[in-house]
Amino acid sequence: MIFAIEIRKPYLWIPVKKQGEKKLLTIAADQEKITEVMVPIANKDSCDFYATIGVRDYQGKTLLFDGIEEESFYQGIRQEESRYETQQVNRPEIHFTANTGWINDPNGLVYQDGVYHLYFQYNPFDVEWDNMSWGHAVSKDLLHWTQLDTVMWPDEEGMMFSGSGIRNERKLLNLPEAALLFYYSAAGGTTPWSKEKLFTQRLAYSLDHGKTLKKEKTFVVPTIEKENRDPKVFWHEESKAYIMVLWLKDHEFAILRSTNLTEFTISQRLILEDAFECPDLFPLSVEGEREKKWVFWCADGFYYVGDFDGFTFTLEQGKRCGYQTHLPYAAQTIAGVIDRMISIPWLRAKFLDRPYTGAMGIPRELGLLSIRGAWYLQQPYCQEYRDARRKRKKIQLTSENTIQIGTVTGVTEIEVSSDTELSGRINILLGDQCLHMDFDKKQIQYKEDTVFLHEEIPLKDFSLLIDETIIELTAQNATIYIVYELPEQPLTGKIELQSVQGTHERNINIYELEKEK
Repeated sequence: MIFAIEIRKPYLWIPVKKQGEKKLLTIAADQEKITEVMVPIANKDSCDFYATIGVRDYQGKTLLFDGIEEESFYQGIRQEESRYETQQVNRPEIHFTANTGWINDPNGLVYQDGVYHLYFQYNPFDVEWDNMSWGHAVSKDLLHWTQLDTVMWPDEEGMMFSGSGIRNERKLLNLPEAALLFYYSAAGGTTPWSKEKLFTQRLAYSLDHGKTLKKEKTFVVPTIEKENRDPKVFWHEESKAYIMVLWLKDHEFAILRSTNLTEFTISQRLILEDAFECPDLFPLSVEGEREKKWVFWCADGFYYVGDFDGFTFTLEQGKRCGYQTHLPYAAQTIAGVIDRMISIPWLRAKFLDRPYTGAMGIPRELGLLSIRGAWYLQQPYCQEYRDARRKRKKIQLTSENTIQIGTVTGVTEIEVSSDTELSGRINILLGDQCLHMDFDKKQIQYKEDTVFLHEEIPLKDFSLLIDETIIELTAQNATIYIVYELPEQPLTGKIELQSVQGTHERNINIYELEKEK
């Protein structure tokens, strides 16, 4: 059945039955195919939520829909003046979640004119992975995000896989300096439409401050390996070239160079222990020292410290891990930020029984700590969060006592510190769960998971940040980064600290987040 809809308003709301039977929906205009997506069939009387498609460019035209035979599905499609917004749905306050649907890797992170742009892998049509598109959100403070229109949909080259963004500061590609440039992977073979295609790296650009992206049809980095993907592009001042780091296969990556942003040549292929997809490469200052080191990063949070001359990355330290739990993944640094390296990860949070899946972690500012000739990645909260928090109370926890932190109604941070190394144990009761911190053994236990802290780094501090069902824990001068999800219920009850051992006082600061103005 081909169903025609004359477009009168800027948005279509497509009815979705969460995890329902999926069928391939094709959308065309003027006899030209626009996209194809897998949609869980719903109708106006049986709909869990709506997926929003921006059709402003097609107003006054007729769109043709094909592939779904149920007429009730088409009768459930609505034309509206604005995006669909869920109502009365619990969600974290400063961990970005999509209005509806599935999100994964952050893409195209770039800062321009006071606005942070967060693009992300997105399936608006379900709470499961599929239909990889580029969603878009913006923020002025890195904490509160507004979701905008989806900017790239699957096309004849495949789904829109991960990539990066930069500002066109050198006025290349016959585009103005204000243009934003985005390099992404077209995942050929991932859809019926692209079944004969391979994975290639492609270019899109924006002339309206990131609101819409236009795909550049002529640019392509040809296939190097079958599923090579996730290009991260940046300018390397010392060698006067743009660098692209790219995952190739297994644990192998490529470094490519370009002076014109159209012709990229490989300068190095390298294999890194256990590394896999979503590469990043960036310089970091070493705390208390003048030197900088380069860090090669991959999706699992594995990082490799060394040197980079614009052509070759030289490894100086083997694999270390920046994540101590499995929720964070595929972090990317933000382009266009001066004198800071800010990173945002995807959190693989399930959010059971909600119309969305996945979240973004709180942005973190990266640095390096040098201990006895070894380098450790530091990931403290971004300065914007630290400026926005307000101290609610200051207390002291001594041996064998219990402190009621109080009721959590918004973002709450518990910060524990000591002038000397922490010893003994503290239990933190979180609803009906308990987080056990054993400072003597340098380990943290939550449910069945045990995290072992660094033996080489003094343990004088930790911070526990609670945002609805997401818990982020930072310790040991921000070299420990842990994320947990409370899937059973939002943490709206009281929190309790129990000091079950230890002879010295611990300083406890309780912070709340200042409300958005």
